[in-house]
Amino acid sequence: MNDSFLAENRVIPAPQALLTFRAPIFVAGALAFLAALGLSVPARAGQSGIALARSPQGVLATVWEERNGSERAIWLSRRAADGSLIGFPVKVNDAAISPGAVGRGPKVAANAKGHVVVLWQPASQAGQPASQAGSEQKPAPLRVSFSPDGRRFRPSRPLPLPAGAGAQDLGDVALSPDDTVHVVWLQTMGKAVQLRTARAAGSGAFGPSRVLDHLVCECCQTALAVGPDGETVLVAYRDNVENLRDIKAVVSEDGGKTYSAPRPVGADGWKLAACPMQGPSATVGPRGERAVAWSESASGEARAHVAVENAGKFRTLDAFSPPPPATHPLVRYSDDGTLWLVWEDGVGAPWAEPSATARIRYTFLPPGPTGVFAPAQTVSLGAVHFPALVAMGQGAPLAGWVESRGPRGSDSVVRTGALAKTAPFAPSPAPPAQAAVPSPAPPAPAAVPSPAPPAPASTVSPSPSSTTPLPPPKTSTTPLPSKDS
Repeated sequence: MNDSFLAENRVIPAPQALLTFRAPIFVAGALAFLAALGLSVPARAGQSGIALARSPQGVLATVWEERNGSERAIWLSRRAADGSLIGFPVKVNDAAISPGAVGRGPKVAANAKGHVVVLWQPASQAGQPASQAGSEQKPAPLRVSFSPDGRRFRPSRPLPLPAGAGAQDLGDVALSPDDTVHVVWLQTMGKAVQLRTARAAGSGAFGPSRVLDHLVCECCQTALAVGPDGETVLVAYRDNVENLRDIKAVVSEDGGKTYSAPRPVGADGWKLAACPMQGPSATVGPRGERAVAWSESASGEARAHVAVENAGKFRTLDAFSPPPPATHPLVRYSDDGTLWLVWEDGVGAPWAEPSATARIRYTFLPPGPTGVFAPAQTVSLGAVHFPALVAMGQGAPLAGWVESRGPRGSDSVVRTGALAKTAPFAPSPAPPAQAAVPSPAPPAPAAVPSPAPPAPASTVSPSPSSTTPLPPPKTSTTPLPSKDS
C-alpha cells in the first residue's frame, strides 16, 4: 500500500506571539485523514505529553506540557464543535507549583456542564519529580485542577496520601456527568506498588483512597473510563505477579462506590524483571460497551491487542492484529458505537533519537456483529510517539501525537488531526474490461527496399511500492532492582 501525506501550515494569533501550526492531511485507501485541526499550542521547543477530551456537545479540550528554559507549565486549549478556537491557551498548574520534569503527561476530562479537570504530576520541593525524589524527600502527591468553564482553574488539590506512603505516579482521571471526579494511580507503599482510587465532588476535596490491587506493575500507565450514565467505571492496569505482566481490569457499576475483584483481560504470559513502560487504555461506549487495548512483548516483538467485555469476561479480538512493532495503543468508542484505535509502531526512541522512524496508525471497528476492522492507515511518519485519542461527543474522532525534532524532546511539538471513515469502506469493484478494438490493416509496403528493423524497445519494470517496511523493533526496557513481593 502506498501512503500519501500532505502537510500544511497555519498561523493563529495568540497573546504576545503568532503561533504556527502544522496540520497533516492524509488520504489513502478506505480511510481519510481529514482537515487537521491545529492546536492552539505555541510551536516552540519542549512540548510533550498531549492528552485530549471532549464534552458531549463537542467542545474539545487539549492539554500538554511545555518547557521554556527552566520553567515548566501545563496548558489547556479548547475548540468548539465547529473547530473554532475558544479564547487563548490557559495555564493549568498553580503559579507556585511547578509540574514534574519526568515527561509524565497530564490527563484531562470534560463533561456536558463545560467543566474540565486535569490530573498532573508536580515537582518535589527540591525541584525533582515526585517519583524520583530521594527517600529523605517527602513525596509530592499528584494534583487535580478543576475549571468550571475552561477559562480559569481553581487552586489544585492533592490526591490523598496514606500514612507511610511513597510516591504517586502514572494516574488517570475521569469526570462523571454529575461532576464526580474519579482518579486512579500507582501508590508506592514500602517495597510494593498498589493501584488506588479516590473520588471528589467537583472542586471539593478528595475522600480517602481505596486499594484496588495490592501489587501491580510499578512503571506502567493506568487507564480509567466512565460511561455516559456515570455509573459504569472501568479501570485497566498491568499486573505484576512474580514479574508476570498481564493486563487486568476492575469494574464499578455504582459510580465508583464499590468495585469488582480484578478480572483478567489478556493472558499474554509476558514475564519481565524490568520496566515494561507500557500501560493499557480503556473505554466505555454509549451503551455501556467496554474495551481495553494494550501491547506486550512476550514473543520478543511488540504486539498490540484489543479485548471487549461480554457477560463479565473480556475476549481478545483476534481480528485486530497489526504487525509488530506496535506499542502505546489507545482505544475509544464514538457516539455511534464505533471502536477507534490508534497506536505507534517503529524502532528506536523518537523522544531521544530524532532519526528514529515511527508511524502513528489507526483503524476502526464499526458497530454490529461483523467484527471486521477497517484497513489500518498511517497518520504521521517520522520521529513521532505517544499518541492520544478522543472519540465521544459531537465531531470526528481526533488523534494527537508528539513529534520530536531534537535530542530528548529538546525541540518537540504536539500535533492533532481528525480521523474519518469513508462510506462504504468495502473493496472497490473491479474496473470494466476494455472492449477489443480491431487493429486496422497495415498499409501495403512501398516498392522500395525495406529499412533495417529498429532495435527492440527495452522493457521497463514498474517501480516498486514506495512503502518501506519498518525494521524489526529494538527491545527497550529499563532494568529495575529486584523487588521483594
